[in-house]
Amino acid sequence: MSIPRPPCENPAPEVLAPVDACFAVICIAVIGIAVGVTVRMQRRAEAAFQGASRSLGLRYSPGGWMGGRRLEGEVKGYPVTVDTFTRGSGKTRHTYTRFRLRLPRPLGLGLSLTKEGFLSGVAKAFGSQDIQVGDAAFDAGVLVKGREAGRVRDFLTPARRMCVRHFLWAQGGGRVDDDEVYVETWGQVTDMGVIQTTVHLMARVARVLEGGGEEGEDLNRAVAARREGRIDDALRIVVRRVHPPPRKAARPAGKAARPAGKATATPPPDDPASGPPDEPAPGPPDEPAPPPSPEATLMEGEMLHLAGRLEEARRVFERARAESPGDPEVVGWVEALGHPGGEAPAPAPPTEAVVPAGAAEGAASVCVALFGGTSSGVEATRRFEGGYRGRAVRWEGTLVRVEDFSYDAVLGPGPGRRAVFEVAEVDAGLLGLRRVQALVRLLPEEDADRLRARVGARVAFEGSLLRCDGFLRNLYLTGGRTGGGEASPT
Repeated sequence: MSIPRPPCENPAPEVLAPVDACFAVICIAVIGIAVGVTVRMQRRAEAAFQGASRSLGLRYSPGGWMGGRRLEGEVKGYPVTVDTFTRGSGKTRHTYTRFRLRLPRPLGLGLSLTKEGFLSGVAKAFGSQDIQVGDAAFDAGVLVKGREAGRVRDFLTPARRMCVRHFLWAQGGGRVDDDEVYVETWGQVTDMGVIQTTVHLMARVARVLEGGGEEGEDLNRAVAARREGRIDDALRIVVRRVHPPPRKAARPAGKAARPAGKATATPPPDDPASGPPDEPAPGPPDEPAPPPSPEATLMEGEMLHLAGRLEEARRVFERARAESPGDPEVVGWVEALGHPGGEAPAPAPPTEAVVPAGAAEGAASVCVALFGGTSSGVEATRRFEGGYRGRAVRWEGTLVRVEDFSYDAVLGPGPGRRAVFEVAEVDAGLLGLRRVQALVRLLPEEDADRLRARVGARVAFEGSLLRCDGFLRNLYLTGGRTGGGEASPT
């Protein structure tokens, strides 16, 4: 007698058929969705490249189904290529978009600038080169290589450092070499604005590397004025760069402007032979000003903070964060200033406050605490606001100059007089010692002629700590007087 098999061991074909059919439908649907998404991405990439071709004046080659699109030509005098390519094989094959801008004249430094990251940290642990330039924010965020460290440091001026650092933080796959500015991003770019913005940013970096142009000169002038404590002058330079007036559009051919001072006679209104007066043809609208660079925006915010205009500074740093969301210096400033209506730093001491007798705080120890190690500008400022602002000190320093002012953006309205002292030296790593200056608003009774006769000599002075410029390692003091008792050790 045969034993019947359980029904589950040999399911009937009519049971399997619906399952197989459902599986097939699901597979077809998934494939259809994937194909649809791919088609839409290809169309969006096509539109983005075609639009960028027209707006940038570049030649466009469409490539094939799997990519290979290409833009080629010149932008602002620099040879530019934007293309897509694939890397890998099989399931690990991916598409990338690559931006390349060539420098007509190589820099000749063997230069390579990339963003610091985990892999660069591992490479340095195994002896990879990283030239330190003495700028804490730049050294912490940028990996620097070159043939001669001294020439590389001389080349990386403040304007170049700021521009390169913001470029690398804005473009995760960015790189600056001796003869090329390069960006690589995963996938096909499907936004025309991204292509335009990236190419214009690369051209700006190239211009700054080649000499800076007008913007680079402005930033270097602003840094020089800031180093000397002329914050109002530096702020004016940067504000003109960040908020330029609209450019006047070119007048169409044949539309000559009327000479100034010559009025056109208008016939009397009761003259029947005369028609209505001719209305002047409307001129072309003003062209919008170009957007400010991130480095100029950051410098504007730092100097507004120095001047005590905290709410304005906060708005500027918020704008800078929107432009460079990954920049740690910008994020640090936003966090330091807090949200609108949040708790503000303690108020500054009175402008003409008199230092209590017996106050002492060593200049060297204060300067090392604020500016030593790898302290960035925002870190130094936060340390100052948290533990030093308003302290009365009695120091000694080398008198550099004495000058009158009608207004000082940090020290307040004039007329007034300030003295500049070199008070300490801070270890800046490979760059050696960096001198810290104290800019002191003197009390009105101070004898300016007597002080000017002592320029170059060691002079004891006292005052109240007011502000800290972490970027240039300057300290500002009010209520200053000289020659009052013994100076604390420096």
